[in-house]
Formats: sequence, C-alpha cells, structure tokens
Amino acid sequence: MVLPNGHTLGNRHDRRAKPGEGLGCCVCLHTRSNRPERRNKLVALELVLYKFDIAALSETRFSKQGQLEEVGAGYTFFWSGRPKAEQRDAGVSFSIRNGIVGRLPCLPQGISDRLMSLRLPLRGDKFAIVISAYVPPMTSSDAANDKF
Repeated sequence: MVLPNGHTLGNRHDRRAKPGEGLGCCVCLHTRSNRPERRNKLVALELVLYKFDIAALSETRFSKQGQLEEVGAGYTFFWSGRPKAEQRDAGVSFSIRNGIVGRLPCLPQGISDRLMSLRLPLRGDKFAIVISAYVPPMTSSDAANDKF
C-alpha cells in the first residue's frame, strides 16, 4: 500500500513510491450525509484533497445500480442499491479516479445492495479483488442482521 504522502509500508530504506507504480491509495468511507444532493461532490472533494485513487463507500442510499462522473473532480461513482420502491437505508459504491477507470478490464460489479466487487489488475496476469460491503450496525434488529 502507498500512503497519500508517497511513502510505502515496505522496506525502511526504500519508502518512496516509484511514479506510476500501482495505486496511490485506497480508503473506505461511510458517506451518510444530511445533504444527499451534495454527497458525491463532497466525497469527491475529499478524495482530491487526500489524493485517493479509489474509495469504497457505504450507506450511499442510491437506488438500483449505476454510475455517475463527478465533473471537475475527476472521479466516477459506481453504486449498487435497493430498488426505488424499497427503503434505501444501505447501498455501497466505489469512487474511482477517472484515469484508473479507463484502464480497468471491467467496471465494478454490484452483487447486492450491500456488496460490490472491483477487479484491479496488478503486474503481469495477476488481479486483486476489492470488496465494498455494508454491514448493519450492532443496534439493528435481528431481522435486519439475519437478512445480511
């Protein structure tokens, strides 16, 4: 993993990341907000500020599945949520820097309103699978926990 300042967690004598060597950084964020109409823009601004390449987001509360490019920020959001007719209290997504989106062999896949996967190419023919998951809080009812 490479930290936002460019340092790696590897060898203490070689802590600087090599330019263009993989991802800058990944982060997992909880996006619950009182202003859903501005949520994507606010998240994108934070990602730019901290120079994150990919973020796994939870409690996005979008319906169905889709994608949206946040113009000016340089990120595309991919989400998976519940149908419009159902209460949207979960939802997961990935926010990915546009320069990376174009190099992905396939776009993130929504598995359910609580799970998404992203297949990231590594060196050679190797891949990493990144999961975005929403788990109900401990205070949720037994029925909600059982559904998960």
